[in-house]
Amino acid sequence: MSDELSSSEQGGTADAGADTPILPKQISVEELTDPSNCLSALHQRPFVGQTDYKGGKALDAAHAAATQALPKVESAYKPSGKTTGGATVSMLLASPLVLLLLLLICGGICFGWIMFQVARLSDGSETSAEIAGAVSILIDIVVIVLMIFAPVLSFGFLSRVFKNRNPLLPAVLTGIVDLLAAIVLFVPIWHGNTLAPTDLTLNGLPIRWVLIILGGLVIPVVAAVVVYQKIAGRKFCEETGFFLKPLSRLRLRFDFAENALALLKRGEYLALASLPRAEEQHIKKKHFAEVVLWGHDQAATAYLGVEVHFAGNSKPVKKISLEESKVVRVKWLVFSARLDETQTRSLLQTFPAG
Repeated sequence: MSDELSSSEQGGTADAGADTPILPKQISVEELTDPSNCLSALHQRPFVGQTDYKGGKALDAAHAAATQALPKVESAYKPSGKTTGGATVSMLLASPLVLLLLLLICGGICFGWIMFQVARLSDGSETSAEIAGAVSILIDIVVIVLMIFAPVLSFGFLSRVFKNRNPLLPAVLTGIVDLLAAIVLFVPIWHGNTLAPTDLTLNGLPIRWVLIILGGLVIPVVAAVVVYQKIAGRKFCEETGFFLKPLSRLRLRFDFAENALALLKRGEYLALASLPRAEEQHIKKKHFAEVVLWGHDQAATAYLGVEVHFAGNSKPVKKISLEESKVVRVKWLVFSARLDETQTRSLLQTFPAG
């Protein structure tokens, strides 16, 4: 691989302007791993050393410079979309069981709250409307969370056990299960009331109608999308039949992402371990570059990926201004490569365990 490191290879753009330092045509690996030789700083990128900006325009300029210097790429891993007979049968059989479990748990919670209120009334005490409404909303939120995570965990588990790589089937089954659960829990078929209790109104509109729409329409779609992304995001070695997992993680300073990208383009994967690591404050702010090695001790292939996490906050330049504060939290993949067993073993000996 060539050692040429032109500005275009590092994501340089016209925005850098005439003041952008001209880098030598030849930059050694030692220089790229030198903390004093930050390519983003040499190019005077507006995001260097920054997470707080004066004004939204400055933040937007820094974000634009980051996306241009570190362009998004497609993952080297291409899911096959295959499934197995065992996965199909197990998920079809599990669907009514997941629905039944949802109804038992959620119905039990709702009826328990109703019985509690009835018992208080029989004792001569009564829960205030404000408290009852707040508790009811909390119960409805719990029901909605269960509607999302119960099928996600169930179909995700079955997909892993039976080596399903097709996200469509579990996503469709999740949507059906949640839709049926929503009809029982939220649609007012129980003498005009929903099973999930709500005692609040908003401008005369019962909150339960908001929850009927949320639980009956939005949640099934959201849960289906979550399941689809969860299954589609799993990497699988088709040669050996093993799901891959993160074996190693390196969190680097965001400013050195260009250095990392330059090393990766040369195939100098091991040198990434010498780059400056992200500090705790930047990790908390979600502002760093993360190198992840996906693999399995019995798999024939592995994948090396670099995802950058950009974080920025801006405040109005003037105290009296119509401009509002702005927050940007985004991440994207800037490098992805498939590795063989030899490359994987070398990286595992150098990178920290994930």
